Amino acid sequence: MRLLEMVREYGRAERMAATLAAIGSEGAGHWRRVAADLFAQIEREITGGDL
Repeated sequence: MRLLEMVREYGRAERMAATLAAIGSEGAGHWRRVAADLFAQIEREITGGDL
């Protein structure tokens, strides 16, 4: 996945988590994990895996 796509997906996951948390849905945790995974991928992409 290209970096720009990952950043867009991260933003979508963050918004979905926030929306679901606002309505009290248990699905918010899933989207937080998705966002965290995407953030880690973005970090690896930017640093070349040398963190």
